[in-house]
Amino acid sequence: MLDPLNPLSPISPLNPVNQIDSCSPSSSSDSGSSSSYDYPLPTSAAMRGVETTMQAAQPIDRLLRLDEVLHTTGLGRNTVYRRMRDGTFPKQVRIGPNSVAWRQSDISVWMSPLPPSNDQSVH
Repeated sequence: MLDPLNPLSPISPLNPVNQIDSCSPSSSSDSGSSSSYDYPLPTSAAMRGVETTMQAAQPIDRLLRLDEVLHTTGLGRNTVYRRMRDGTFPKQVRIGPNSVAWRQSDISVWMSPLPPSNDQSVH
């Protein structure tokens, strides 16, 4: 009798050779039972869709608290809030009744166009 959990069995979902299109009774005489069925397996096109979906997963955007934002940007607390008020720094998001944070992606985008320092004394 064929074991569906055995990866070498022709009806196992782990067997890549088995690609049956319908749920019909098995006509093979090696099973010894007339009640065994060969179940359809996903086609390679369907499996490619699953792989594409898994590969397309985006990384999770971290939320940075004020101390980490200050460390990452090198700005002071007053400067961060002043620039937020002026519209030149990313807005914070509320994460609780008394808690705020900044999206790491927003901070990264804000930092990316900053030009390098023109200070010649720093080498």
